[in-house]
Amino acid sequence: MPTESSRTPGAKDRKRELVRIAYKLIASKGFEGFRIRQVAAAAGIDNGTLHYHFPSKQELIRSVVDYLLEELRISRLKQNDGQTLTGLGQLRREFEDLRVRLGEVPEQFTVMTELFVHAQRHPDVARVLRRFEEGWRNHLIDILESGMRDGTFRADLDADRTARTLMAQFTGIIYQAQSLRARFLGARRLDTLIAEILAQVERWVACSEKPVRRDKRGAIYEIQTFVPDK
Repeated sequence: MPTESSRTPGAKDRKRELVRIAYKLIASKGFEGFRIRQVAAAAGIDNGTLHYHFPSKQELIRSVVDYLLEELRISRLKQNDGQTLTGLGQLRREFEDLRVRLGEVPEQFTVMTELFVHAQRHPDVARVLRRFEEGWRNHLIDILESGMRDGTFRADLDADRTARTLMAQFTGIIYQAQSLRARFLGARRLDTLIAEILAQVERWVACSEKPVRRDKRGAIYEIQTFVPDK
């Protein structure tokens, strides 16, 4: 019988390892092919030890949710060296982070899609995902209100409704990306899709229609729109 306390650093590391294994299995097999014994086998432990750390499959899945949301909160882009981006610069950065994330860690969105389906039958997971969506919406509202204050966004925007529309745009990009991969189409088409959507969004929310500039790889490089010093 395992004797390590769940409060010890070793136990926490083991739990995190088990969560990462479960996360990868869900990404590759989906929930239909996900079996808790596969996690134990991949970790090289028996089922009893796994159940010591996670008494139920649902508890392990909730930990996968927490792990994914933690990863999603970490930007995939370099920091801005202390400079303050305008609202427009922040919004462009959101699109660029999504573009990079879809290229570097597409499994995040595969797992997210699986979890949203899973949440339809599991209220505990649904509650966590609703809190995440609420935080995401508030984050976008902050960006929009920042742009309305600094003059890069139209002053007559409804920040709440615009944030919800942007969330729908981002979600659509994610599902379209998964569809493009399923049809074996390249990343360049996805980059073009993101650039086109961003250009349309800017025409809608921004005070001026300044084209989105991209490098040869498709990365948005004119996102360093900083608040001028006063």
